[in-house]
Amino acid sequence: MFASPHRPPSAWTLASVVVSSLLGAAAGCGSAPAEPAQAPREKPRSGGTEVALPPAEAPAPTVAAASAPLPAATDPGAPSAPSAPSAPEPPPIPPSTAVLHVGDSMVHSGLAQALRPRFKKLAVRYEVRGEQSTFTSTWAGRMDELVAATQPDLVIITLGGNEIGNIQPESHARFVRRIVNATKGRPCVWMTAPLWRHETGIYDVIQKNSAPCRFFETDRFLTAPIERRGDKIHPTAKGGEDWATLFWAWLMKERIGGEKPWALRPGSDEEYAPRGLRTAPTFPSPAAALPSGWPEPRPTSRGGSRATLPSSPLAAFATLASLPHDPPGDAAID
Repeated sequence: MFASPHRPPSAWTLASVVVSSLLGAAAGCGSAPAEPAQAPREKPRSGGTEVALPPAEAPAPTVAAASAPLPAATDPGAPSAPSAPSAPEPPPIPPSTAVLHVGDSMVHSGLAQALRPRFKKLAVRYEVRGEQSTFTSTWAGRMDELVAATQPDLVIITLGGNEIGNIQPESHARFVRRIVNATKGRPCVWMTAPLWRHETGIYDVIQKNSAPCRFFETDRFLTAPIERRGDKIHPTAKGGEDWATLFWAWLMKERIGGEKPWALRPGSDEEYAPRGLRTAPTFPSPAAALPSGWPEPRPTSRGGSRATLPSSPLAAFATLASLPHDPPGDAAID
């Protein structure tokens, strides 16, 4: 008896196998993945070899899975970003440097007396040349010889107080420039006196013509009135100490040192920009400290304030004596 020959699978059989595979794959999307099924193999024809059917395609990932962000990589032990380095400290001032300080009587009104021990602590030779009733025009003809004689490493200039009432302040610009040029490129600072009344333009003249010297306008650093003597102009010893403290803090902050021990940072454009006419700075009214019965100061048209004259003739005379008077031109404050 002969065995009947094997017949190949029909097209209907192959289609059923493919549909079954696809349905099984779709049903597995909501459950845990199963072991991959072996691809069904077509039974060989007689004398042939097995032929593997193509495996069913894996389902495409969902939109949510495709768009999910990757977790950020964090390292608890990683160092934080370094902060910006602070400005380096200037090199120390070597011993035996020299500072020349020139000016009018304001120099000896507690200012130089308070600066001297500070310079002495740094072993600085502090040369002070302050004269009463002197002006920028007075010192313009002296500076070349004075700088050559003292050979300073830093020059401080305190002039202009005797010229705050000048009616032609621009005429003193050439004197300011001549004084600055006499420093011969040395570090220098032009320091103004604290105002006790309005001025007529000399501070703008100094401001515009003092570069490359730095311009230290004292009134811009004051936070309280400077204590003054009976003339209401010159600082007392305490007032001079307060003034020196402000200037010294600024000087140490601006010093960069280097090849020139007293080298300072360059001044900004704002430092030399004219600011117009100035008057004495105002602070909170001191009316609470006035004697009993003394009227509170009232503002004036020129800035500042003046007290209304009291009824007492003696008090009225004292008030009139303390009021500033406007000189027609340069008038020494000494």
